[in-house]
Amino acid sequence: MAYLRDREQRALRSCNFAAGIDPLKSLTTGTNNIAIGKLALTAATNQTDSIAIGRSALAGAVNDGNNNVAIGVLAMGVADVAGSNNIGIGNASMDALTSGACNVAIGADAFGAGTTGARNVAIGCSALGASTTTCQSIAIGSGAMGATDTTGVANIALGENAMNALTSGICNVAIGVDALGASTTGCWNVAIGDVAMGAGVVTGIQNVAIGQCPLYQLTTGLCNVAIGHGALALSTSGCLNVGIGVLAMGQAITTGKCNVAIGVASMDALTSGGNNTAIGKNALGASTTGSNNVALGAAAMSGGDVTGQYNVAIGGSTLDAVTTGAHNIAMGLNALAASTTGCQNIALGYDALAGADTTGINNIAIGGYGAMDALTTGLCNIAVGVHALGASTTGCLNIAIGLTAMGACTVTGICNIAIGKSSMCDLTTGRYNVGLGVSALEELTTGCYNIGIGISAIGTGVVTGSHNVGIGYTTLYDLTSGLSNVAIGNESGANVTTGCHNIAIGTQAGYGVTTEGNTMNIGQVNSTTANLMCLGGSCVMAAVFTATSDCRSKCKIKDLPYGLDFINLLRPVSYKWKPQADKLDKNGNLIEKGERYHSHQRTMFGLLGQQVKETLTKLGLSYNDFAGYQDQEYENKDNPAWKKSYSMEDKTISLAYDDFIAPLIKSVQELSAEVTELKAQLKTT
Repeated sequence: MAYLRDREQRALRSCNFAAGIDPLKSLTTGTNNIAIGKLALTAATNQTDSIAIGRSALAGAVNDGNNNVAIGVLAMGVADVAGSNNIGIGNASMDALTSGACNVAIGADAFGAGTTGARNVAIGCSALGASTTTCQSIAIGSGAMGATDTTGVANIALGENAMNALTSGICNVAIGVDALGASTTGCWNVAIGDVAMGAGVVTGIQNVAIGQCPLYQLTTGLCNVAIGHGALALSTSGCLNVGIGVLAMGQAITTGKCNVAIGVASMDALTSGGNNTAIGKNALGASTTGSNNVALGAAAMSGGDVTGQYNVAIGGSTLDAVTTGAHNIAMGLNALAASTTGCQNIALGYDALAGADTTGINNIAIGGYGAMDALTTGLCNIAVGVHALGASTTGCLNIAIGLTAMGACTVTGICNIAIGKSSMCDLTTGRYNVGLGVSALEELTTGCYNIGIGISAIGTGVVTGSHNVGIGYTTLYDLTSGLSNVAIGNESGANVTTGCHNIAIGTQAGYGVTTEGNTMNIGQVNSTTANLMCLGGSCVMAAVFTATSDCRSKCKIKDLPYGLDFINLLRPVSYKWKPQADKLDKNGNLIEKGERYHSHQRTMFGLLGQQVKETLTKLGLSYNDFAGYQDQEYENKDNPAWKKSYSMEDKTISLAYDDFIAPLIKSVQELSAEVTELKAQLKTT
């Protein structure tokens, strides 16, 4: 029953309310209190404005503690509560409180061990249950901040068992089941989501984890941001990292620093690498120890274990296979996608430098659809344009600018320059060639030291010859194995195939020269005669002014046995040229060009090649016994790659007329000897 035992207590009846067995039993001067329940506020003497509801609520408070509210069995009921303005609701809530003030505890054993702690909020069973002196903390949820004696201040834990291992850490925020659940001394951390930053003994500071399991294993790491399921989940001591997205930087024990990963599974294998940036799904997804890399785009730099540094990949699957490669830049879908160990390469455009495992260095490919996309070990190449250098593998120091420039064949040659659409398109092992203009040197393969400037200059023959120069539209157009020819002017030397050491300067100069050698045509003239220079239509001087004849440069010297017996077998003839017509299909469309300059009808004096061959045969001489007779078919009989062009079908045999001078001299000597002999005979008769 409720009662007040002495006169003073009865005098206070009008100011206090008591109901139950021995509530307010010891009250003397206290006023405006409410005590309901057995032993509620039973030891209080001078408390004022307090409320105790429940058995033994505020039962141990003797004096000084004012404006407290205790509701529940043993709520604030064990210790002598001297603190004021506390609210405890729930069995044994705040039951050890002494001088602590301005606390709110709601739930069984909420802030149950608190003694001197102040300005705390604990809501939930055992919330802040083991803390004694903590201040300015908020724990909401069963077991929130409840398992250890937390001395840290200004912490916020919302969720079951959130931050329930904290000891001296301060200013942390944990929202979610087991969020920051194993943290002890960490400070200024924010964990939002189930088990966010929840498994590691966090002593690090200023980390942010939002989502399920982000920064799950963090221990000493500092200043990390993880947003998304499993982001940075296995990171332990890494610092200054940002992981945003499901499993971003989330599947390896990351100890690296200053990394940024944004996107699903981006940079999710990183261990000790630092200063990397990955944006996009799986970007930098297999990198472990690489540093200072930038990957922007889905699967950018994602396929290989990147240990290299200072790479930049922008676009889906760019630099996808890189491992130890360093200082590369790739922009565009699949750019440099298969490169592994290559360094200092630049690829800009779809599939640029993308098709092969590029281990070469210092290459630049600019252009979509496969610029330099077959390169392997080549180095120091530049390709600008769609498919430029598109099939090159081991070539080095080449420059190709223009659509498919140097682009169709496996280039292993070095130091070539091709500028213009399809220029040097078929190059393979050729070296030190220069092609400037659309289709310049287009079908050059193995030739070296050639220069073709102009549209289709040295353009359609499978060029294996070297040291040729063609400047102008379709100059040396049909050249194949010819050597050391020079043609300057539109269509000059256009029909030269295997001829060598020819010079043609002027529009269509030397247009009829095919297999001949040592011709010289300057102006719109066409002479096929060797060692003769034609200038402006007139043959004015020998092209060879002197010829080396030093005996020291000769060997196997013999007196010439052939004189009149050779000359008398020859058949000097007069003739007119029979020009070769254009080759047409049945509809009259041009298939092959015929001759252009053997169309005049002037009478020519000379010899017939086949008849000279008959003469050599009669004298028992072979092909190599007389250099004045030349046959391209014979010379190329063992060359399966050689074939006659249409314009040279009836012009494979040529004669070097200066080789006939020695037999003529021998003939004159023989005739002179015969005349001397005849004169001597006349004198004797």
